[in-house]
Amino acid sequence: MRTRTSRIGALLSLSLLTVASCRPANDGQFIDAAAPLPATVLVMTSWNQGTGFLVDREDRLLVTSHYVIGAHEEAEVIYPALEDGKVKAKRDYYMKQAPRIKVKVVAVDPKRDLVFLQAASVPEEVQELKLSASVTADEPVHLALDSASRVQLWASRASTVKTVGPFDFTNPNGQRVIARMIELNLDGKFAKNNGGGPVVNDAGELVGVIAGNSVNRTQVVAIDPSEVKDFLSFAYRKMGTDAFNSTNYKQAVAYCDKALRYKPKDALTYNERGAALSYLEQYEDAIAAYTNAIKLDPRLVRAYRNRGSAYLHNKNYEQAVVDCTTALKLDPTYIPAYQTRILANTKLGKTDAARADTETIRELTKPIYKSVGTP
Repeated sequence: MRTRTSRIGALLSLSLLTVASCRPANDGQFIDAAAPLPATVLVMTSWNQGTGFLVDREDRLLVTSHYVIGAHEEAEVIYPALEDGKVKAKRDYYMKQAPRIKVKVVAVDPKRDLVFLQAASVPEEVQELKLSASVTADEPVHLALDSASRVQLWASRASTVKTVGPFDFTNPNGQRVIARMIELNLDGKFAKNNGGGPVVNDAGELVGVIAGNSVNRTQVVAIDPSEVKDFLSFAYRKMGTDAFNSTNYKQAVAYCDKALRYKPKDALTYNERGAALSYLEQYEDAIAAYTNAIKLDPRLVRAYRNRGSAYLHNKNYEQAVVDCTTALKLDPTYIPAYQTRILANTKLGKTDAARADTETIRELTKPIYKSVGTP
């Protein structure tokens, strides 16, 4: 039976990992808890197997390669198993006995070869990976690799960054990948089930995601952290939109906040955040979010109209008219801006202006009939 002391020791080994000590596993039954890179998981579909890693413990979110998942909407993951402060290493255990946790696809980006997954559960000892700010050539890194011996799992290998820059290749699924990549120096064979695995620096921060690219067995390329951050921002914003559409407005705000951690200057995320705050009747905060969106993208039409709507609910009718008028200068066919301006002008007693906007909407929505001539 696992003792409390050994369990705590294992947790500390995983969370305080010194990655420079990572090494390939031998052929024993167990390996040191610090030998696998933190957060690494196996990803299994009915037709493929790969690697992934945990990026968000709170929401049970993982990242892997699009090559691993393909068109599947569901998959399973297997976490490293601890016993008496050691990690079980034998492949047979994981293939035949280890628990498999259901995951669902949350967001995909085939062009970047990335997928966002949400797991049904996460063991308490598995820690999320933090992203590095950047990666440079000649930087020492460490890869989570499926053991080439085929006997064990959770091997890791030291490497260095060879080049950093744009890459363009077609993965084994036939999907073209165009993204900023890092190319790694690697001696020896590269096992085939490593797509989606993490590459980390000496501080244990993510500097790349191994791409699903098998040009040859010794070449390794990984998606650059800047691309991963862009993808995570998009994925969290999408989750925020989904939560908003399900009327879970507090969750929508929380997801937008996470999106902004990865891409602080995203006008669309601020706009989504403002919409959720408006439905929570937090109009001052909504106005601030829309204002940030407009500063970042002065031509984002719906942000002006949305801010106008927040001003309307906050009883600042004059400013509501100003914002809707700006939106309509950018897009004279944007009916929601007319509708909000009608409400604001009505509150201001400007019935002629409201009537004019009503007539404009009628003209914009009038059916267009086309005569059919005879040949």
